[in-house]
Amino acid sequence: MLKAVSDALIKATDEDYPAIIHIPHSFISMTNYREWREEEGQPRQWFFDLVMSFFSHSQGSGAMCTSLITGKTLESYGIRPDYSHYHFIVYLLTYWSPRDIVYRTMSTPRHPLRLFCIVADALDGVTTVGCVVDSSVAAQPGNKLLPVLGCILLYAGSQIFRHLDYIRRGVPTVSFLARPSSDVTRGALLGFVYWFFGHIFQKGRQRNRVLVALCLVESVVELLEDMYDFDAYQKLHLPGRAVLQCLRKRFSLGPPPEQLKLETDSDNSSKGALIIQSHAQEPEAV
Repeated sequence: MLKAVSDALIKATDEDYPAIIHIPHSFISMTNYREWREEEGQPRQWFFDLVMSFFSHSQGSGAMCTSLITGKTLESYGIRPDYSHYHFIVYLLTYWSPRDIVYRTMSTPRHPLRLFCIVADALDGVTTVGCVVDSSVAAQPGNKLLPVLGCILLYAGSQIFRHLDYIRRGVPTVSFLARPSSDVTRGALLGFVYWFFGHIFQKGRQRNRVLVALCLVESVVELLEDMYDFDAYQKLHLPGRAVLQCLRKRFSLGPPPEQLKLETDSDNSSKGALIIQSHAQEPEAV
C-alpha cells in the first residue's frame, strides 16, 4: 500500500493532476473563498464569485507560477477542461446544494470530509512544489533562485488577487511583498528542501524519497493546523531573523539604525497616511 501511495504521489508530480487530489482541493478552496467573502460582509455575486475564487483561492498561485516559468498568460491557465469543469461543478455544489449541506459540512471543524480535503490540499501543494522546482531547473538550470522564488509564488501568489480586491473596495491592505506572511516561509522552506535534497544532494538520486517524505510531513502539519487552529510557519523565521540582525549590528552592515529611522519617518511624512497594517489575516492555500 505504501508503494502504491508513493507511486501515486510521484505520478501526480511528474505526469498528471489526479482527480482524487484536484477535486478535494477545489472543495476546500471554494469553502475558504466563501468564508472570506462572508467575513468581509460582501454580497454574493455569482459571476464574480465563480471567476474570483478560481484565482484568489484555488488556482491563482499555480497560474502565476506557470506564467513565470513558461511565459503563458494567467488567463490561459484555466482553459484545461478539468480545471474549468471541476471548478464550475464545485462552485455549484458549494453555493447551491440542498439546504447548503456541502458548505455546512466543509466548514465544520474536524469533520472527516473536511479533514480529507485538507490532506488532499496539502498533497496538492507539495506535488506542485515538485513540479515547479523541476520545471524551474529544466527551464533555467543556471538560475539557483528560481526554484525557491517559484515556490514562494506558489504559496503566496494568490494573495495578490485578494489584495487587488481590497484596493478595489478601498479597504486598507498590504500585500505579501511588503509584509511577507507565513506562506512565504512555507513556500521558501519546502521549495529549498526539495530543490537541495531532490536535485543537488547526491545529484538527485534521493529525489523520489524526498518528494514522498515532504508530502507526508506537510500533510500531517496542515492537518494539525486545521484541527487545532494554529500556524506552524508563523514564527519559523524568527531565529534566522535574529541571526541576521546580530550580524548586521556586529559588522555594521548597511545604513545605521538612526539613518534607517530618519528615512522611514521622512517617507511616512511625505506619503501621508499610508497603510501600515494588513486588513485581515490572509486565508491559507495553494
